[in-house]
Amino acid sequence: MANTDHIILSKLRSGDQKEVNEASAILYAEHFPMVRHLVNSNNGTDADAKDIFQEIQISFLKKVRDSQFALKCKLNTFLYAMAKNLWLKELRKRHRNDSLATLKEDVIEAQHNMLGKLINLERARMAREMVDRLDQDCKKVLSLFYYQRWDMASIAREMNYASVQVAKNKKCQCFKKLQKLVVENEHQKR
Repeated sequence: MANTDHIILSKLRSGDQKEVNEASAILYAEHFPMVRHLVNSNNGTDADAKDIFQEIQISFLKKVRDSQFALKCKLNTFLYAMAKNLWLKELRKRHRNDSLATLKEDVIEAQHNMLGKLINLERARMAREMVDRLDQDCKKVLSLFYYQRWDMASIAREMNYASVQVAKNKKCQCFKKLQKLVVENEHQKR
């Protein structure tokens, strides 16, 4: 054990607050940079390193004051092992919390997506019901225009209308009939 290690242990065991404070200052000056490097190199911040070092100091002071404690390696090695274990424990805790938060967000998003799909399915079912109540010409005109995306000239030829304007007028009339059916259906549900 290095001479500095022995001095730190003696001061911490003394029970004298002044000695303990001096030992803590030496611990910080000599060993905090190592802890900061460990934490910063493994997804941590300086604030994280300070928190870990504070936990090390508290835990180490308790261990040193235990009469059964005997430091069997260099103090630097012992403190590094403590820092590594505490930081790994913190990372596992953070990962678990992040995983739970992500899982919760994923579940909420899935519920919203499912609800949106159900609403869309219900709307589509209702639209089919309303379209089915239209006459054959209206069904065909609206289907060609809205579902198959035909232009009005192609619809006029397919339906044997005299002009594109006639096809436009027919589409407009059919759409108004469909709107009227939807409104009537809404009133019946209330």
